[in-house]
Formats: sequence, structure tokens, C-alpha cells
Amino acid sequence: MPDEYLVPRRLVRAVPALAGVLRRVDAWMLQAAFGLLARLSPRNAAGLAGGLFGFFGPSGAKGAKVRRNLRIVFPHHSEADIARLTRASFRHVGVAAAELAQAPRVLAARDTRFEMVTDDPRIRPLRPGSPAVIVTAHVGAWQYTAMLGQLAGVRVTSLYAPEYNPRVRAVFLALRQAMGCNWLCRDDSARVLLKELAAGNCVGFAADTRFDQGRLVSFCGHDAMTNTAAARLALRFNCPLIALRCDRLPGQRYRMVLSRLIEPDPDCTDPDEQALRMTRAMNEEFERWIRQNPGQWVCMKRRWPRDIDRQAADASR
Repeated sequence: MPDEYLVPRRLVRAVPALAGVLRRVDAWMLQAAFGLLARLSPRNAAGLAGGLFGFFGPSGAKGAKVRRNLRIVFPHHSEADIARLTRASFRHVGVAAAELAQAPRVLAARDTRFEMVTDDPRIRPLRPGSPAVIVTAHVGAWQYTAMLGQLAGVRVTSLYAPEYNPRVRAVFLALRQAMGCNWLCRDDSARVLLKELAAGNCVGFAADTRFDQGRLVSFCGHDAMTNTAAARLALRFNCPLIALRCDRLPGQRYRMVLSRLIEPDPDCTDPDEQALRMTRAMNEEFERWIRQNPGQWVCMKRRWPRDIDRQAADASR
């Protein structure tokens, strides 16, 4: 996670003695920004944040990373197409920030804001006492997948990546908790995840980011370090591994989609290979979502090995 969000990183590095003060200011500014977005209507909040991010974001430090990732996934796109998708991706991040601020209002009106569908007929309804591993990617209204438990009537424990600044972490945790989900810091979380599944509950996390202790698994045409924990947990507890996404609908409404059941290969007896095959299927599902809605994919960090990343950077010169 970033060390700073609204305070320029160059300023913090230029005056290290003031780093603590500047990070307190960063947390205060974030809290004020989210407070403003929460007071607006959902439509106006999304319009304001999406417009600001779409205008300023592509020219910032993250813009180059987004462009490189998009070039890797869409190598035959023109520079104009990549620029257009980059702007759309930043607008999407702004809308996601507004949705985070609006979460209490949206959750309170969930009966009219949400519909829930199952794309894969093999997926059975979630029930209390029946564990499941839920994975999502940073596509669409991904943060609202944490509301699955409130919609389906089950307990869901979701992982989050902790922000470096503890004051900023507290701001984001308060916003996340408004979605009615049990939240667990990613660091040292293994024991709690095992306990939740053993108790018949669901666990969930976004699994599309780089994981340097993972395995090389194909993703959008290139091998990328990928976390195999979701598949390993599902195999250990003999429970479903389900890919979940949340689509945006007109009028600030949402569709929660139980998209794919990822099952073990019945012909494979090696647990490590089984987990690898299931992780590959998970990546394939995420890739399908990204290709369907490339402008709604958050891709602001390096995802592939450095040599592939450098090739994408060189292609733009």
C-alpha cells in the first residue's frame, strides 16, 4: 500500500524530519475527503471523485505503471487506446473511493441497491455452517464484494492489506467495517483463516495482485507470481472455491455475481499440482473479467516479472 495518499511523496522524502507530521496531515486530508464524499449523493460523489482521478491520475507517478500493465495485457492496442483505458482506470479508482465513502448508505438500502445472481449452475447457495473460499479481483465495484455476507446471510471474513501509515490504516479500516464484514489484516492471518473455515464460515480476499512468495502461474498471457492460498484452503477443507465479482448497474445499483466454481481436477492426485491447476483456473476467470471491462481494472502496481515490465515500458518509447 502507498506510504502517502494525498501528501506528495517527494515532499516527505525532501523533508524527512517532518515525515511524521506530513503523514498525520495525509490521514486528516483523507478523512476530510471521504467525509465530503459521504455527504454527497452517491451519483454526485462518484461523478466528483471519478472526474478528479480521471483528470489528474494519468499524469502522476502511477500513470506509467497503469500504462505498462495495460500494454502487457493488450499488446496490440494503439497508444491512443492505452491512454483512453488509463484515464478510464483512474476514473474507476475515483468511483471506487466514492463507493467506499458511500458504503453505509448503500448497505442500508441493499434491498433496492443490489441484485444477486449465479453465473455458474454448479454453485450452490451459501449457507451458515458451510465453509467456502471466495476470491475476487480488482475489477468493477470490487470493494462491495465484502457485502456478500450481508446479502447471503453468512459470516464472511475478508483479508485486507494494511496501509503503512497507522493513522491512514485506521481511516480505511473504519470505512471497510461499514460494509458489515469481518475484517482481518493480511499479515499473520493464516491461523484465523483456518479457524473461520473450521467453524463453517466463509473467507474471502482479492487474489489478483502480485505475491512474491507465490508460484508462477499464467495470467493474461504471461507467467506471474500468484498466491495459491485460496486453492490450498479450499482443498484442505474440501469446500467450494468461488470467484465473485460485483458489477455496476445504472442508477448506483449493483449486481453481485457468483461467477465461477473452481473445482479440483479429479484426475490429479498431487495436492501441489492440484492447487496450481485451480489457481490457473482462477487467473483465467480474472482475465476474462479484465478483458470484458479493461477500464474498470485497478492495475497500479507491477504485476508481472521485471523483464516483462521493462519490455512494456520500452514499447512506449
